[in-house]
Amino acid sequence: MKLINDILEISRIETDILNIHEESCNLVSLCENIIAQESIHLTPVITLELDEIQNINVLIDKIRLTQILKNLISNAIK
Repeated sequence: MKLINDILEISRIETDILNIHEESCNLVSLCENIIAQESIHLTPVITLELDEIQNINVLIDKIRLTQILKNLISNAIK
């Protein structure tokens, strides 16, 4: 199912019908949540952590950025 959704997403991007839903988001909180979710799939030898950084609030499409970050982590694990 994920593969089908990814293909549909690429199709939307290529045809310029991708809807962007911008919202205010704290990047540190978003990354911490993703790390917590993805840590389940890691072997005990691999750890993910953030360096000490300031809170950064941005206007982004939170869903799209989450997809991108999860895909990057998933590819790194593989």
